[in-house]
Amino acid sequence: MAQSPIGGAVKALQLELKKIKEEPVEGFRVKLMNDDSLFEWEVAIFGPPGTMYEGGYFKVGTLKVV
Repeated sequence: MAQSPIGGAVKALQLELKKIKEEPVEGFRVKLMNDDSLFEWEVAIFGPPGTMYEGGYFKVGTLKVV
């Protein structure tokens, strides 16, 4: 039987989150807003060294996947 669109989205987000946790991207922080929902993520960017943004913390906000 075919997987539902929501089930497919959950599976894809689980894989992406696992990859981000195993191989974090330097200068970015990604976490779930609520461990019970894979559809709300908090993302932040840290200013890269040697730029005018060095030392900065830029909260992208909450991303809601719909």
